[in-house]
Amino acid sequence: MTEENIARSLLMAMVNKGWPEVDAWVELLDQGNRGGRFLQRMHMGNKGRARKWLARQYALQADFVAANPSGDAQHTCYELVNYAAVVNSGLGFSSGAAGVTERAVVKALTDRALARLHPLVRVSVRTLSQECDISLPTVSVTLKRLVRHGWIELQASGVGMHPPPTGC
Repeated sequence: MTEENIARSLLMAMVNKGWPEVDAWVELLDQGNRGGRFLQRMHMGNKGRARKWLARQYALQADFVAANPSGDAQHTCYELVNYAAVVNSGLGFSSGAAGVTERAVVKALTDRALARLHPLVRVSVRTLSQECDISLPTVSVTLKRLVRHGWIELQASGVGMHPPPTGC
């Protein structure tokens, strides 16, 4: 997958999550975001061209997201396959051992999502730790870093209060 396609895939995820164009611009230009390298290089050479590319791609992605609601199974499959391609490329992760750990954890999550064809994955840190053969504290820290960098979103664990099932 090319750096341009990775930037497009990340942009689609941002649009799908409702990010404003200006926030996507800032995030993709952040030097810590290796997934934005294509745009970063373009920006160094020609800021106006980079801005136009992002505006055009943002509009295209917004049109696609609007035409394919997230509840659509085909769209979900398309997003998961694109996400898996980005993960397999290795771009966008931290450098060194942290990046190797990030990629292993995201790959395990992506494999689970693809198996179910659903982006919501319910898995414990302990299970991820065992699947990836990485210590539990390292997986926990890695998940927090992945959330901070926008790779994943964590939802509340199964502990606490839940609404009663419908029909009760």
